[in-house]
Amino acid sequence: MHDLDQLQLDFDEATRTVLAPLLGRFGFTLHMVKPVLARFQSGLVTVDLGFGLYDYGLDLSAKRTDRPNQEITLTAIVEAGGGTEPTGFQASTSERVFECVTLITGLLEKYGTKLLLGDGDAFDGMVAISRAQSERYTAALAALGIGPVRRAAEAAWLAKRYKEVVKQYEAMMAHLSDGERRRLEYAKKRLRRRWGLGWLKWF
Repeated sequence: MHDLDQLQLDFDEATRTVLAPLLGRFGFTLHMVKPVLARFQSGLVTVDLGFGLYDYGLDLSAKRTDRPNQEITLTAIVEAGGGTEPTGFQASTSERVFECVTLITGLLEKYGTKLLLGDGDAFDGMVAISRAQSERYTAALAALGIGPVRRAAEAAWLAKRYKEVVKQYEAMMAHLSDGERRRLEYAKKRLRRRWGLGWLKWF
C-alpha cells in the first residue's frame, strides 16, 4: 500500500477512535470522513478536522450552524481558554497521525467545552480572537511589505513550482504561518526527492 493511502486510513481510524468518543459525549455525530476531512455535527455546532495531503498538516476548526461564515480555529479556542500550547500539527507517519489527533482532542476537551455545548457568548469571544489575530497578522505583513512575497509564494504553490515556493517562503521565514511552514518543508522534501542535495545550488 502507498504511504499516502496508509495515512488516509490512519486519519480515518484516529478520527473514529480518538476524536469521535469525545464529541459523542456532547451530542455530535460523525457525518463524513474523507481522506482530507472529518466532519462532526450537533444541533448547534459543526467541527471539522482537516488533513492536508500535500503538507501533512492537521487543522481543527468549528462554527455554529446558524453562523456558517464565522469559523474559529483551534488557536482561538486555546487562547480563549487562557492556554498557550502550540496548535500547529503535522503528521507524515502512522504513529504521528494518532499522536496529533490525540493532542488535538486533548486541547479541544480542555478548552472547548463551552463551544461544544453551543454557548453563544463563548463562541463570540473566540470569533473576536480569531478576527483580532487575522487583523494583527495582516497589518504586520503590510508594514513589512510581505504581501507581494506571500502572493508569489501562493501562486508558486498552486502551480507546484517548488523551487520558487522555497525561494519566496525563505525570504519571509520570520513571518510564516504554521501552514506556510508546512508548505515550505513539503516543497523542500519534493526537491530533495527529485534532485538530492543538488537542489541547494539554486539558492
